Amino acid sequence: MCLVCACGWSLTGARTCAQALGEGPPDAGTALAEAKTALERAQFGTAERLLGDLLLHASLAARERNDALELFAIVQIAERKEARARETLQVLLARDPDHHRRVLDPGPAVDAAFARVKQSPTTTLQVPLQFALSRDASARPLLSIELGEGRDAVESVHVFLPQPDADGPSHLVSLVSGDRPLRLVLPEPPRVHSQLGLYLEARAPSGAVLGRVGGATAPVYVPLPRVDVPAPTCTVPAKPLRREWWVWTTVGLVVSGVVVASAVTAN
Repeated sequence: MCLVCACGWSLTGARTCAQALGEGPPDAGTALAEAKTALERAQFGTAERLLGDLLLHASLAARERNDALELFAIVQIAERKEARARETLQVLLARDPDHHRRVLDPGPAVDAAFARVKQSPTTTLQVPLQFALSRDASARPLLSIELGEGRDAVESVHVFLPQPDADGPSHLVSLVSGDRPLRLVLPEPPRVHSQLGLYLEARAPSGAVLGRVGGATAPVYVPLPRVDVPAPTCTVPAKPLRREWWVWTTVGLVVSGVVVASAVTAN
């Protein structure tokens, strides 16, 4: 079910979720600014339409989607659609339980609605994480990461590599952008190690953890892929020409021919 439809936005006319999802990526910053201006002017219908159109796009980044959900809930509260606003806020806080509100002074009704939803039990979204370790074209360790359902709630994936001789782990970050593959080139561990220890976290825009593999006290150890070294080619040095049997055989035949020819001429 479309998230916006689940939050109660009514689709009208010939426009459908499928059509909106098939369009190009929207200018989220412009749409959010226009929706906020319409909300400040009490043009709730315009704000609802702008936010509804924006939320239909699957390509929307996690932070932009959360900001749109916040404004959408404020519009619903202003229109006295308390039940729908509660559903919208539940979706928002499930995606990011520590969401930083963008509208800092929306009024007591909105503050109260946020407080009620935060106090009620809300299940935080759990995003599955999978990874694979390989080598890139330069034989460097390459970590490929896949996010399961709920990927659009994740803003970044953090990879930690424990370093026994350092104060803390190495920390690498890959930002989530649409369906772009998540890949990170890792530092090569010492040659004596045949395994690589790591742990991963998928984080919401606020930094809240939505999924993890391993942990600081229990990293996951994976075998390091072998580096394919080309087999050395064995070359046999060519023997000097003077050591080849056929050379001396040929020379002998030539000399014999010359001697025979000289004898015949002398006779």
